[in-house]
Amino acid sequence: MVFELKFENTAYVEQITTETVSTELDLTIDSHIFFELFPFHMIISESLEIISAGDSLTQLFPNIVGELLRDIFNLVR
Repeated sequence: MVFELKFENTAYVEQITTETVSTELDLTIDSHIFFELFPFHMIISESLEIISAGDSLTQLFPNIVGELLRDIFNLVR
């Protein structure tokens, strides 16, 4: 004999979904903290313009922000 049990399970699925979301870690950090942690960071626009650079990079290249990446570094493919 084979029995098939049918029942609406939406409450259980909603509960599991809510629990899964609440147990996930939120690892977001503010950008200023990220920039302090990574002094060699660089943020580059789609047009390869350097729009932000970390403190260590700006010490090595004082005018790096606003320049094009290819004007500062040799890009090798």
